[in-house]
Amino acid sequence: MPHWPLCQTGPMTNEPPGIRCVAWSPDGSRVAGGTWEAEVIVWDPRTGEVLQELIHSDQPAVQQASFMEVVEFSPDGERLLSGHETGSLAVWDPAGNATLRLELPDFLASAGWSPDGGHVWAVTQDDQPLLFDATTGARTTLRRSRP
Repeated sequence: MPHWPLCQTGPMTNEPPGIRCVAWSPDGSRVAGGTWEAEVIVWDPRTGEVLQELIHSDQPAVQQASFMEVVEFSPDGERLLSGHETGSLAVWDPAGNATLRLELPDFLASAGWSPDGGHVWAVTQDDQPLLFDATTGARTTLRRSRP
């Protein structure tokens, strides 16, 4: 059985609330965590310093009902996608502004970026795939082709 040594790279400042999901920025300079309380926290992994605290939604039902399902940095590392279990998505700019907010027709199962960062995809818990323009929020209809 392999032995994996553990090491601490730096102290975490301000004990974080319960973290549900995490993502590294592409360049490794930041780590984002989605909490059980509808927040996204961004840290410097070298120092443990909190760089940003983002409130995913100001809706009390979202804040109290459940948790963050996904956080993911865009391929260029400039934007951050957060997805809440209730089906709300947000795209954040480097200043911490939500530049796009989307409401899905059902609870969120998964979400992410296209390789070029131009689109955001999501899958609802009723297995519905959705594709949105990451700037405008315009939805692209996905069709199933059969041979």
